[in-house]
Amino acid sequence: MNKSKILQKQVIEKGVKILIFRHTEQEKQTLGYGFVVDKNSNPVFFFSTLELPYSGNRASISSIPIGIYKGIKSNSPSLGNVIKINGVLDRTHILIHQGNYNNQIRGCILVGTSFVDINKDGVIDLFNSKITLNNLLKHLPIAFNIEIN
Repeated sequence: MNKSKILQKQVIEKGVKILIFRHTEQEKQTLGYGFVVDKNSNPVFFFSTLELPYSGNRASISSIPIGIYKGIKSNSPSLGNVIKINGVLDRTHILIHQGNYNNQIRGCILVGTSFVDINKDGVIDLFNSKITLNNLLKHLPIAFNIEIN
């Protein structure tokens, strides 16, 4: 087993994971909240999430199905620090990344501290996304599980 696979196996076994709970699906987006939990299932970090509504798991226009996926810290040339979500059936290039508005989502998940209509267009946005993503990354090992409900 190569070093990368050994490291990924070790950090996943520690039990640190992200739990995301979707609570409101609207015409243009889905609102939720998430936690990072430690190996004893204690919450250590809380955040809000913004996704597109579910549309049959179609690439770039749908949120991903409920399930358990693998997350890995990564760096995107266009988005900077991100979390890659692997293991979504029939989908690739799904990320957790910074962004405030639903028009910045292409099937990914945005994170922030709270919901606010930043641009006063009547659609809920995410506040403090960049800060939240940076803090989220500090609480995570290189690889971990992501449970979406």
